[in-house]
Amino acid sequence: MRPQEQAMMINKIKILVLTVVIAGSVGVSNSAQATLNISDSPMFVAVSIDPNIKFLLDDSGSMRFGFMPGELDRVFASGSSLVDDLIRNCSDEEWEGRDYEMCAIGADGRELAFLVSSYLNKIYFDPDTRYVPPIKPNGDRYPDMKFDDARLNGYGAGDCSDFRVRCVDLNSNYRAVMDDYYYGNQSNEGFAVSPYGRAGAAFYYRYNPRLNGCDHAFDNDCYEYVNVSTQSKEVQQNFANWFSYYRTRMMVAKVGVSQAFHEQSTRMRVGYGLINSQNDYSGVRSFSDEHRVAFFDWLDDQDGTVNGSTPLRTALEEAGEYFETAEPWREDPEDNTSRLLSCRQSYSILMTDGYWSGGDPSVADEDGDGESKTLADVAYKYYDTDLRDDIDNNVPTSEEDQNQRQHMVTFGVGLGVTGTIQDTEAAFAWPPEDDRWPDPDDGDPEKIDDLLHAAVNSKGGFFSAADPVEFARELSAILSEVVARANATTSVAVSATRLTTESLVYAAAFDSADWSGELFALNAEDGSVESLATEQLESQGANGRKIFSYDPVEEEGLVFDTTAADALRSRLTWSAPEGEAWTAENIINYIRGNDTPDGDHPEAFRERSVMLGDIVNSRPFFSGSGNEGWGRLDQDYLDYIDGHKNDPDRCDEVEGACDYAREDTLFIGANDGMLHAFDAETLEELFAYVPSTVHHKLHELADPEYSHKFFVDGQIAVADAKIGGSWGTYLVGTLGAGGRGVFALDVTDPESFSQDDVLWEFQDFDLGYTFGEPIITRIGDEDSGKWVAVFGNGYNSGSEQARLFVVDLENGPGENGEGVMEIELGDYGDNGLSGVVGWRDPATRTHLSRVYAGDLKGNMWRIDFDGTTASVPYEDGLFTDPDGRAITSTPNVAAHPSGGLMVYFGTGKLIEDSDRLETEMDRFYAVRDLGEPVSNNFNGNGALAEVEIAVAETEDGEPPMRTLESGGVSQNGWYMDLAVSDSSNGERTLAKPRVVFGTVIISTYQPVEDPCTPGGIQRTYAMDALSGNGALPYCSNCGAIEVGAGAPFSPPVAIKQRQPGEVGDVTFPGNSDPSDPSDPDDFPGAPPANGGEPQGWCSEFGIPPLFEGGSFLPLGTICEGRQVWRQVK
Repeated sequence: MRPQEQAMMINKIKILVLTVVIAGSVGVSNSAQATLNISDSPMFVAVSIDPNIKFLLDDSGSMRFGFMPGELDRVFASGSSLVDDLIRNCSDEEWEGRDYEMCAIGADGRELAFLVSSYLNKIYFDPDTRYVPPIKPNGDRYPDMKFDDARLNGYGAGDCSDFRVRCVDLNSNYRAVMDDYYYGNQSNEGFAVSPYGRAGAAFYYRYNPRLNGCDHAFDNDCYEYVNVSTQSKEVQQNFANWFSYYRTRMMVAKVGVSQAFHEQSTRMRVGYGLINSQNDYSGVRSFSDEHRVAFFDWLDDQDGTVNGSTPLRTALEEAGEYFETAEPWREDPEDNTSRLLSCRQSYSILMTDGYWSGGDPSVADEDGDGESKTLADVAYKYYDTDLRDDIDNNVPTSEEDQNQRQHMVTFGVGLGVTGTIQDTEAAFAWPPEDDRWPDPDDGDPEKIDDLLHAAVNSKGGFFSAADPVEFARELSAILSEVVARANATTSVAVSATRLTTESLVYAAAFDSADWSGELFALNAEDGSVESLATEQLESQGANGRKIFSYDPVEEEGLVFDTTAADALRSRLTWSAPEGEAWTAENIINYIRGNDTPDGDHPEAFRERSVMLGDIVNSRPFFSGSGNEGWGRLDQDYLDYIDGHKNDPDRCDEVEGACDYAREDTLFIGANDGMLHAFDAETLEELFAYVPSTVHHKLHELADPEYSHKFFVDGQIAVADAKIGGSWGTYLVGTLGAGGRGVFALDVTDPESFSQDDVLWEFQDFDLGYTFGEPIITRIGDEDSGKWVAVFGNGYNSGSEQARLFVVDLENGPGENGEGVMEIELGDYGDNGLSGVVGWRDPATRTHLSRVYAGDLKGNMWRIDFDGTTASVPYEDGLFTDPDGRAITSTPNVAAHPSGGLMVYFGTGKLIEDSDRLETEMDRFYAVRDLGEPVSNNFNGNGALAEVEIAVAETEDGEPPMRTLESGGVSQNGWYMDLAVSDSSNGERTLAKPRVVFGTVIISTYQPVEDPCTPGGIQRTYAMDALSGNGALPYCSNCGAIEVGAGAPFSPPVAIKQRQPGEVGDVTFPGNSDPSDPSDPDDFPGAPPANGGEPQGWCSEFGIPPLFEGGSFLPLGTICEGRQVWRQVK
């Protein structure tokens, strides 16, 4: 298959940000350092691009009104029976601040009382609402007003002693002004409401339907007069603040907009303008520093001198036209030479207090609903049109908006207006052309429906607030949603250490918007989703889960529920400002899953959408029926694997051997504080384990202000061992950046797991953060020995020296450390040992012979085992990178056909924030161990052969490829600079190489400075294991192909078996991990380097589809015969 057939796969990978969970992918510079500044967040999550927000403020004449909602004007407008003969000349002299000739007066002074009551007029003073002064541009609040000297306009400098500042004594000179309502031809100055038409003390009316004569809410007999000057100082203060800051629609809008925008961070770019004034306009700029201040200054300057119609349609059209220009897409909008960023989201927020009128937008029936030139048409045009066809279409998508083209999303914000559609939430499911949408020409309420329609057409949002408090709250929610959409970077982590005979691939994922996780079981042939872990967990419920932990004081396992609260109280309890909520019982229940929407948890705790936390670096590990090669040690092992290790679904395949069959199981760590064990087919959780090392920080998961932390984020080893006279299966887990600890569990019967199956936990001064892979193996000889866990000490240990730990698997470290063997490697300081790979004695295959592991200083160490003792044959290691490049990934080994072992490893790391854009040159090595150290002098005798990378010619539509060609042959191996023509770009290896069918397969990660490319470029290399020449089937010496962009990605390798004329199924060689074919029954002997001669059939091996709709990516061909170099776990 030609690579252009993979275009769909490549594009999809770019969208999904595919990654494999690998050692050392947390977040570092290439060169060795002292104590690492290990990141608390995934290093490959895309840096969110600040969204563009164009905010449009209504400056129509109605924004000066002192009543809301707008429907109230129909009640007291000219001709209304309620107000006949009530609007007359005011009875006394000029009211301070404005000449109001017209007043509402009457014999008892209660006419139009409903306008001076918050019961119907939602702007008027409400004694139950606290009117807080708005926020100044500098973040401070404006001052409280004085009741006897309240400013007409609370904004600005100066006080009432300044003759230029107009003030009112609310004790004696107040009228309730319905500002700028134009009452027929009687006045062009609006009117005021006051008892008997005279100025006097500030007042309001309290609605009381129990009063005599009260018939309806507009009836004056329903209201009681309240003189504010006789109320408490607190009420007077509150009224004065309302008068100076809240008494008109524009004032309410200013306070709400100011509050909502002040609550936002600087992670947005804001432009602003008025719907009636094209001159009062700002393009989008970073919402920080002087531009942030300028926005609030502009807002404060809207002093109420507003007039004109409500041309919402043309105002929105002008916003759309602005987003068609280059400026809002530039990295720096003020720099014409700045690059355009294709992944920025753009929004308009259209705020209005009324119904659109005026303006003539140049749109047709864009949404197909039969009406033209509507607000919905304008919104649809600028959502559906690619606003910038000169840049890639990769605007990040969200659940609400799947459009990847550059487009504008519209949010409609109403103030005191309502439409005819009652269920606005349900309307978001209506298609743009649906005939349920009202015709805006039918009336004013239908024009508000049109504002809702505009939001629906552009995948935005809508609200109409009835009062000032709701307005500020809902606008803040819109801004938060905009930022959340921009930050909602979903990173999908794909891995499969082992695949089942039913051909499932397991993909782990996380969403950085809320740090939720997901685990998928995918069909290996077409990538379709077979099972989801989160659905199973929801079905089980928090109380249906089996969760366990460890008591380090008693050194025993325990059930992790509230019965363990006493034992764990000192480790879990946190003294928070909220106090009572943060108990051990509540934290335990929260971790178990009672924080999800249906759970019962304290309001002070953070809510999560699902029980499963983010899965970042921990790789899924499959445990099922498989022969790990211990049959030569003990014939009972064959009975164990044929019987107990067989999944019940395969019992018929093994005659009479399934009496104790167990379910295939998938293990994975997550940053919800747990290791999870799932049924490999259904993904039902069998049990979970909370290491004691993370107890002290579990409360952070419940914090509403949670900032990401790692918990159980390391690698897992699961293997068979004989302990206590019986064969079983055991797990050794690490925490990665989650903590300095290692734990061991008996997982022989995952369905029946109990606290008694918790074997031990290990912490030590010399144990750091372990990012590498551990192994479970046997040391000793053919006749006697013991089972052990072997792992590197990781980084930031107490000694900062590279060390290898060997821990008794059955008994753990022991009371006095008698169960621990510690091997020191190299000098103290600035170092640590990474992942380990083992090599069994090739003659007997019954015990460990060697271990290889790299460190932060670029050393590749070999540790030999003779019986139960260990030694380091090379004082300075087998090989040292000449530039000291860090080795953070696990190496791999294979037998050389002419003797010795080939050790495959690469340099590079991604642990600290400084690593993300590191551009130093890294290398990949294939070093032959012939019993003596290998020189790193590449120009001398015995130097490694160099493999050079060049760009391959590709056809249109093909993903970029590279050729690999060796410049010679060396008995000591070869190396490859990870760059074309020595052009260093930071490409590095972060995953364990795979050695399959005479081919070395590696994955590399190259960081990209483009903010629109999350993570970096991912490449898969396939090389001849002896020479390093390219081994991909696409061209001569083709050796590398880009497989997408995103997080560090190390795909599983599968065989696509076929008979002549058939496509074939995706399966896997025997019962072994393709990256570790150690089964002596399926892979007998050590084959020659050429992989043997074909004997009847050939099949492709490659990467199976890792998403629904994907396709198989061939990496090479395997033919019948002896194909595989022997490797040992």
